[in-house]
Amino acid sequence: ARLSNVYDWAEDAPGSLSQWLIAARATRDLALDSSPNIARDYIHLDDTVDALIAIAARGHGVYNVAAGQLATNADIARVFEAAGWWVRFSGEANPLPPPNAVVERLSELGVRARPVKDVVAGYLEGLKA
Repeated sequence: ARLSNVYDWAEDAPGSLSQWLIAARATRDLALDSSPNIARDYIHLDDTVDALIAIAARGHGVYNVAAGQLATNADIARVFEAAGWWVRFSGEANPLPPPNAVVERLSELGVRARPVKDVVAGYLEGLKA
């Protein structure tokens, strides 16, 4: 299995998006040491576990464990802002986006990762409650 950018909001979860989600518990003002132009294919930890279980049970060969959709930091920041957070970026890099992961084989196992913007919006809504 080739894992994409796995994220979660557990205290020790690695990765930039995980750190945003963890920080959002403590503050509504996020200063991020990154560029809004960075794009990644994010997959939540729960969807990753579901995918790995399906691959172990029914798969064969190599699978991309990903959502199959790129989201920029700016895309995700808009989700935060719509939920009432303020997001600032200190970087201005504008790299070419990575290739989109092909996830058809994973879909054939009945696994579809939830869109990152939907998962983040649901998490932030829970923090507001």
